[in-house]
Order: sequence, then structure tokens, then C-alpha cells
Amino acid sequence: MTVLLNRDAWEKRYEEGDTPWNLSSPTPEFQLLLDEKKLFQEKMEVLVPGAGHGHDAIALAKAGMQVTAVDIATQALDSLLASAFSEKTTVQCFRENFFDLPNQGYHQERYDRILEYTFFCAIAPNLRAAYVESAVKLLKPKGAIIGLFFPTDGRSDGPPFAVTRKEVEALFSPHFVLEISEPRRSVKPRMGKEFLGIFYKR
Repeated sequence: MTVLLNRDAWEKRYEEGDTPWNLSSPTPEFQLLLDEKKLFQEKMEVLVPGAGHGHDAIALAKAGMQVTAVDIATQALDSLLASAFSEKTTVQCFRENFFDLPNQGYHQERYDRILEYTFFCAIAPNLRAAYVESAVKLLKPKGAIIGLFFPTDGRSDGPPFAVTRKEVEALFSPHFVLEISEPRRSVKPRMGKEFLGIFYKR
């Protein structure tokens, strides 16, 4: 199955600097989880879809993980690679449509973790079921999605498109054991508008 995303539109946003999702540093909640060394451990294979400038991908790599970043925008990956070089770490990058990865043997059941933030909400809502199906095929047995799901403010348009806990539970629970909680370190503009999901593949 091939699901098309609008590459040109995303390239244009990076070209114009229209990237409000970019925190310019690792996501505080993910950095906390990294520091705790419970969900993330050295040598794990981690996939970061819609990696963008790659601040989280680089933080994972510096913590000893084997990180694969995927984005359809060349400019995003160029920025990520430049930053990784500057930080003296390695991130493997693919300029790919996330939804095509399960069709490629290299990626099938390869990953211990998928790190999710601002990709699930960036794709059209009618692609969310395909996101779940893809994640199942990409994760190893007992692998997990670690994600912040945003925005929960009920907005009517996007991207980012609104998410609800009810929708996420309905989509993911057939394939994953869900742990959902409030983030401990939301960035101020997103405080109260997101939840933390830790979803273990059944």
C-alpha cells in the first residue's frame, strides 16, 4: 500500500521557516525518559518518523541508541544531518514516505521503539489507521511506541489535526497494550493539550 503525502508542501514550509513544531532542542519529556533509562536503553533500534530537524533523534543517538530518522522533506534531513555532524553523533536518515517502510524488508520488525511527536497529528486523520498498521509491521515483538499526542484542544482544521484520547485508544488498543498518562515536562505552549502514550506491541 502506498499512501501519498504532499512532499512539496512540506519542503516549502521548511524553505520558508514555517515550522512552529520545531522546539530547537530535544523535547523535555523525552529527555526525562532518556535520563531515567527505563524505556530507552543503549543499543536499541529507534525509529523517528517525521523527524524534522531531528533534535530528539540526535538526543537518542547521543544516548547510545541506533537511530533511524524518516522524513519526506529533504531540507529537514539536511538540517538533521548537519546537526548530527556538529554533535559528533550518527543518525541514519531516509527520505521516505513513512507508509512505504513496511514494504521494505530492511525495516520490517526492525525497531525496538518508535518515537512519536507531531507526526501523527501532521498526517491527515484518514491516514491514522494506516499509521497504526505500519507501526505494527515496523516494531519488533514487544517493541513500543513512545509518544506525545498533541493537540487535544479540539481544533477543527490542521495540520496539526486534533487528537483525542478516545480515538487513540480505539485505533491502537487492538494491537498494543496502552499506558496513557499526563506528561511531566510539557513545553509551555502545549501544556494541557497533550498526553503521553506508551504502547507495547501485543
